[in-house]
Amino acid sequence: MEKATIREAIQTRHLATTARQIKEYYGVDITDSAIDFTSPFFSWKKFRETAYRITPIREASAETTFGALLRAGIDAVANQWYQAAKVTYTAWAQQTVSSQHSSFYAPLNRAGLPRRTGAGENFPEVNTRGLDVQVTNFKFGAIIGFERELFDDDQTGQIRDRAAGMGENSAIVEEAWTYARLIGSATTFGGDAIPASETKPADETFWPWSTTLVGGGSNRPVAYAPLTADGFNAARVALLNQLDLLGNPLLVMSDTLIVSPEDESRARTLLNSAYFPAVPSATPGDLGASFGMNPFQGQANLIVSRFMPSGAWALGQAQRGLIFQRRDPVEIMQENPQAGPAFSQDVYRFRSRARWNVDWIDPRFWFLGNDGTA
Repeated sequence: MEKATIREAIQTRHLATTARQIKEYYGVDITDSAIDFTSPFFSWKKFRETAYRITPIREASAETTFGALLRAGIDAVANQWYQAAKVTYTAWAQQTVSSQHSSFYAPLNRAGLPRRTGAGENFPEVNTRGLDVQVTNFKFGAIIGFERELFDDDQTGQIRDRAAGMGENSAIVEEAWTYARLIGSATTFGGDAIPASETKPADETFWPWSTTLVGGGSNRPVAYAPLTADGFNAARVALLNQLDLLGNPLLVMSDTLIVSPEDESRARTLLNSAYFPAVPSATPGDLGASFGMNPFQGQANLIVSRFMPSGAWALGQAQRGLIFQRRDPVEIMQENPQAGPAFSQDVYRFRSRARWNVDWIDPRFWFLGNDGTA
């Protein structure tokens, strides 16, 4: 897609469906350019009064109409802030759409290589091998309540900001989960447990990072270490020599370096300096002399994430290896305005909901130089 990622396209389509239903039922087009729910001049009080005017039969009917329009307004605000949230995982993790409770992935590695065949000899038979990975979608959500008085009297933008937070928080959780899966160790975020990678094949001893992957591949050093020019070069070499399940060259083209904020300046120096970004060598004729060319300049795109553990860094090929699988986009549902807290306490409650998961399909496309422990 040229102007929107998969997550933005799905979320926009969801909002368009809601807008179409509102227009069919009540004759109100919430996508009209004149309605800007995010404007500081937007008034929920006037919005309520308009809902009453278009349904003048009785109060209950008017409240039902307002509830539908209110939900659409909150959804529009949350959707806009969800799309505008600054996330980085979309630049390197492959995004897919799921239509089932669980999705299966069985990528096949390259078949065996052809060999020289003499005259009158049989051509050799070659094998192929693939992975059998299953990714199950998880459900995420939260409930937030707003006092009716805030809707009636809001002139400060409180409702807009609190509603926007529902969309922004959803994007933040997606970002945190993606980087936790990148590291591959169990952790927590926002009080929620994030398990270690759940796609580990039965024949792999360590996953997703190992020096002895099936087929002879390796995607981590023997000992983790902070980011250096030598470490970066070792990671590039390891990926260039990466092997698949059958021991054939995987042909990884590393193009993305992910670091924590603590290593941002070091990584930018490494990737952008015109001269060799290391201490000059004391050995005559050795590489690294003063004003020597920087062989790493422009070799990878840099991504800095606040969700990477301090000192952690990884090099790999974008859109390969790790899957962000979306089943249902973020949606905002309003509780029945004539029942529950809305009736007894004058509180409008909204629930955000989404279904997705993120995990490794094949980590051979990435090299983890440090998981933050060194």
